[in-house]
Amino acid sequence: MTAACGPPGKGASVVIRNPIRAAGILLAALVIPVTVVTAALPASASGKRLCEAYSSNHYCLGSNNTDYYTAIVTKSTGRDLVATPLGTEYDGLPTYLLQFSAVAADCVGVTNDLSHADIKPCNGGTGIVWAKWDLGNGKYRWINRYASQNSTQVQYLTGKNTLDDWFFTANYNACCGDYQVFEWKS
Repeated sequence: MTAACGPPGKGASVVIRNPIRAAGILLAALVIPVTVVTAALPASASGKRLCEAYSSNHYCLGSNNTDYYTAIVTKSTGRDLVATPLGTEYDGLPTYLLQFSAVAADCVGVTNDLSHADIKPCNGGTGIVWAKWDLGNGKYRWINRYASQNSTQVQYLTGKNTLDDWFFTANYNACCGDYQVFEWKS
């Protein structure tokens, strides 16, 4: 028997195992986040439409397609979304990603100029974190963290009760207070 032989983890086998172990850890570190973001949402998170609660038409968040940077506009049917909790808070409110049910890698975010809502990648997109203010009775206001941090006032998801018009961010009751309140619809 030679000195290089012996129980696992001793001698020459350590020289081979450490690089393999390091490569395995690195691979897991790269693969797991991608899998979490791009994996299909569970059936229990099938999603509902997020719609204006008090507008006469109850328009919902929608888009003409699900390409990145496509405008989020008012639609009569809207797209199914899932509010994915992040386990953090902004301004004392719980934070979420508003993910598309059909394409879990796509999120509702804000445009780079902070003025309108658009589709962003959930994995690293700017302006994709939303704080949910629960008003009770199934009604919510959604605050965009990035837009608020880069503005002098808190910025809320806002609609205008006009078909195919952009959803945008605006300070509280800036123009359309009733259209800053949303509810989930089947």
